[in-house]
Amino acid sequence: MRKSSQRDAVWEWIRDRHDHPSVEEVCQGVRQTLPGIGLATVYRNLAALEEQGKVRSVSIDGGPVRYDPIVGDHAHFNCVRCGRVYDLMDFEVELANAGSTFAEVGRIDSYDMCLHGVCQACVDSEQ
Repeated sequence: MRKSSQRDAVWEWIRDRHDHPSVEEVCQGVRQTLPGIGLATVYRNLAALEEQGKVRSVSIDGGPVRYDPIVGDHAHFNCVRCGRVYDLMDFEVELANAGSTFAEVGRIDSYDMCLHGVCQACVDSEQ
């Protein structure tokens, strides 16, 4: 895949983020350094970064696709009140017995899981 200054700018903007931005949010952020970049270009470059294994797309309950630079297996938490999406890095899913439990489906290579609830910031704002 050909190197691109636009792809580099998208990667620079997203690589250390933990807020799972939508393509529109990525575009707004990248426009601070590349004012002329268009939404279609950002879509294309996010798709290329996903193909390269640098980001993964996260779909939550029919909302906009979000992008996550943490590509390893981990779960997400979606706040149903404010809409934020959090990484759950320490959330362990017991798949040790998956071979016997899911034998009729096939081999499991990765998982994508999202838990839904109210985040602590929203809970605190209620008090």
